[in-house]
Amino acid sequence: MGNPLAPIIADLWMQKIEEKLNRFSTNKPMIWLRYVDDIFCIFTIPKEKIDEFHIRINKLNRNLHFTAEFEVKNSIPFLDVRVTHVEDKLITSMYRKPIHTGLYLLWDSNQSRRYKLGLMKTLVIRIYRICSTKEIINNELDLLRKTLTNNGYPPHIIKR
Repeated sequence: MGNPLAPIIADLWMQKIEEKLNRFSTNKPMIWLRYVDDIFCIFTIPKEKIDEFHIRINKLNRNLHFTAEFEVKNSIPFLDVRVTHVEDKLITSMYRKPIHTGLYLLWDSNQSRRYKLGLMKTLVIRIYRICSTKEIINNELDLLRKTLTNNGYPPHIIKR
């Protein structure tokens, strides 16, 4: 287990980095979203300028190293969200790592029923919070029904 202060320390370090960036950077991202030490940026400048920004941010502190990922086919994952650039809009959907198996708390497991119902509720809420279109929401809900069925959840429970 890691140090319980690690997220707080990471947040403080990142605040310092952000202050320095605001002072010196001319090629700032149009959007800068951060969750602890994961950052999502949108730039409206050429790739060469983004590379310069990346080099510059890595020089701010020798103990920190930032990596960069660029969109592939107008899409990029950030945490558990897939962000897709379509025309002048950003569409969000669920992102699952390639190793995701769909295995959740099995219905037949020796756990309280409330945990199983709580899991279902949490997964549904997650879909509604992340997915940006009704079509994506419906597709994800269909996938969740299949996944819960594969985990042994009875149809009458899933329909609730």
